[in-house]
Amino acid sequence: MRASVLDGFGVDFIKQIWSENPRVWIDEFGDEVVDLITEAVELEKITPTRCVLTKYLA
Repeated sequence: MRASVLDGFGVDFIKQIWSENPRVWIDEFGDEVVDLITEAVELEKITPTRCVLTKYLA
């Protein structure tokens, strides 16, 4: 699976939060971040298909 520019930005962003605020990185916060990333990846996977369908079926 290819990584997008947004994926790279997200990884850097999360690393920066963690390095600047290690006290906020509790298990619940980490779980929430994982859930948000999972949702973002799923949305990114369907976006190209949706754009193509919208263009040709609209």
